[in-house]
Amino acid sequence: MPEFDPQVTTHVITDSQVLSTLRALGLRNLDDIPDHIATVRWSWVLSVLGKEAVLSKDEIEKKLGDTWLHAAFCKRMDAGYRPQKVVSLASLKGKGKSRILNEFPEDQKIKQDR
Repeated sequence: MPEFDPQVTTHVITDSQVLSTLRALGLRNLDDIPDHIATVRWSWVLSVLGKEAVLSKDEIEKKLGDTWLHAAFCKRMDAGYRPQKVVSLASLKGKGKSRILNEFPEDQKIKQDR
């Protein structure tokens, strides 16, 4: 991308220091990068690059969703984070509960209240 455009940019990928990254983006401060744009290291890309044949689509999406693990700068660790919707199993009734349980991947299932 020849010019940083917050309306189009979804991620800033860098292994540079803060000042070099800001200079490349034409910005003065990390706070000038909108919160919806994750700022990650190349390790984020490499976490799935070349593994497409081994990983399922869901596994790839999960790895790419873990941007905070590859945050380029501590100050922007939560940038680009999209909270997951939390569902309380206690609020579900009858058939809906078993349907919801079957829709979540095994590692995302919520433990039933006791």
